[in-house]
Amino acid sequence: MGQNQLGLSPAEAWQPLPAAEWNNAAARHLLQRVGFSAPPLELARVLRDGPADTLERYFAKMPAFPQPHTIAELQADGPDIYRRLQTLPPEERRMAQREAQEQSREALFDMSIKWLQLASRLENSPAEKWLLFFSDVWVISVDKVKNSALVYQHQDLLRDLALGNAVNLAKCMSRSPAMVVYLDLQQSRQEAPNENFARELFELFTLGGGNYTENDIKQAARAFTGYRLRAGEFLYARRQHDNGVKTFFGESG
Repeated sequence: MGQNQLGLSPAEAWQPLPAAEWNNAAARHLLQRVGFSAPPLELARVLRDGPADTLERYFAKMPAFPQPHTIAELQADGPDIYRRLQTLPPEERRMAQREAQEQSREALFDMSIKWLQLASRLENSPAEKWLLFFSDVWVISVDKVKNSALVYQHQDLLRDLALGNAVNLAKCMSRSPAMVVYLDLQQSRQEAPNENFARELFELFTLGGGNYTENDIKQAARAFTGYRLRAGEFLYARRQHDNGVKTFFGESG
């Protein structure tokens, strides 16, 4: 089995570190794993406080990330843009769509810079690295979502729930407008369930390969029918939902 810089096997690394082994190397290792760096002053404090108090301090709450003004403007204009596009002639509609996409790209750049500034602050780094991990699990694609306001909203949902209950997180992620777009829940209908979200829910988001069957995916996909967006907001379309009995993992309902 592989070992880390402290000489621990994976099995040993899951065990509490004996107090006698809490030293400068262990404190530096902790800082570099939960954050991005191990500056001398912080290293001294962590060495003094110990691992439990240090982690409690770092993960007491998620740092606030105020909505960048460019995202706020994009979100405020969102419903009007959706309505206005439908009333325009084809050529004007294409020009307006290109303009909206450029505005969205600028807003995404602004959000990215402000997040890097937030995450670079030592007191925020561990929580923001945790958020980054969740963003790689409950992943979306900017290229497909094509709306920076929805990207911000998705990240904000993760921020609100990243230190809480995993079941609540999964439920909220299924209703994230960005996720609805990314994994094609909008195309999932009672008569033709789309399996993309159900497959990723099991394979990537929660269980991992080998812990479910193809039938589990098909049955779960039926449960997520009727998820829609309207003017950038989640909407449950009751008439598009499959209300029939579904059976997966040996349970029916």
